Amino acid sequence: MRPISVNYWVRWRKLLGLMWHGSDVLFPSYDSLQEQGNILEEPELRQLLHDNILGLWSLDAQTISFIWINLWKEKPRFILECGSGLSTLVLAKYASVVTENRGYHHYVLSLEQSKKWKKEVELRLLEECLNDFVKILHVPLDNRNNYDFSRLANVQNFQNQKLDWILIDGPAGPAGCRCCTLPGLVKFCKKGTRWFMDDAFRDGELEVLVKWTKIQEIKIEGIYPIGKGLASGRVLA
Repeated sequence: MRPISVNYWVRWRKLLGLMWHGSDVLFPSYDSLQEQGNILEEPELRQLLHDNILGLWSLDAQTISFIWINLWKEKPRFILECGSGLSTLVLAKYASVVTENRGYHHYVLSLEQSKKWKKEVELRLLEECLNDFVKILHVPLDNRNNYDFSRLANVQNFQNQKLDWILIDGPAGPAGCRCCTLPGLVKFCKKGTRWFMDDAFRDGELEVLVKWTKIQEIKIEGIYPIGKGLASGRVLA
């Protein structure tokens, strides 16, 4: 499966807008995405998420499987995630297994705007014995609903290595609030760092992607037509 260009989805959004009024007409209904974790084909993920409902506030089952497959294709060593949750468990599970297999540590840094949710995810990681592979950092939003990336300057890992992979599923906020997320992370990335962004079929994220096409350091490959829309690309800096 290959991603389809952002321009294609923008044109399709305009066409659908002629027939249906309102926002997010490309975005699927949450009811159509909700499934229990025990339907996942990957044994590690099925065991990890068997009692969880996927696709509501979390990534949907198809996107989780797609991310898992691509993790093992590319084997990133330092992953950053925007917005913690079930995806954090998936990334941590990958880091734990690949660390055991390859003999050197793989690491996930998750940025979370809610202190309460941060504590809940940390508890789940502890229950699953995955807490050694993830650090969840509380990063509040500024008055423009952007992450306060100044918090990253004191994170020890950024002093030693750069990002291999980014998964964007935050921040949560008004339409377009993710506009500064990837541009704000470019300086922390290796050349060629892979990035994904969920919810790409929402109007706000489509507008964000159009803006990113004008940034030289960001390559946009397109949007995979799975789940809520999964945008993909590389950092060229």
